[in-house]
Amino acid sequence: MMTARDAGLVACRTCASVWPQGRARCARCGSRLQSRDDMSLQRVLALLAAGLVCYIPANLNPMLITRTLGKTQDSTIIGGAIELAQHGDIAVAGVILIASVLIPISKFLAIGFLTDGFDEALACPTEDSARIAVATQNILREEAHLCDVIDPLGGSSSVESLTNELE
Repeated sequence: MMTARDAGLVACRTCASVWPQGRARCARCGSRLQSRDDMSLQRVLALLAAGLVCYIPANLNPMLITRTLGKTQDSTIIGGAIELAQHGDIAVAGVILIASVLIPISKFLAIGFLTDGFDEALACPTEDSARIAVATQNILREEAHLCDVIDPLGGSSSVESLTNELE
């Protein structure tokens, strides 16, 4: 598969015009032209690792304090959602589980699949594994629309509004 860089082309990140490599500025909008950053994969994998390092304690430490008839009970996010479901608030528990567990895990997996950096961390990929990785990324990006599905799921503020109603 030939990339734009292999063909001697670079795209403007502002207006998406394509120009020959070596040109400093986009003739359409005047933005600085730059081919992709060579360290972008390492940066994404570092952020993925940092996200995982933060995600694990966030789900292991108590995040919910429930006071019922003078009794105080600490719960993790998952434990709190289970407790809410046991008290009949199944919809709220479902929203909390989806927003706090399912969406972050799906984002971690999607980033891992899209970067396909795990095999590169262990060893240099062979030509066949690189071809398979590119094909997999193209399927996930273009046919499964993974990039379009993952981002709109996050950032939901309905969890806060629903939990505030409980108080």
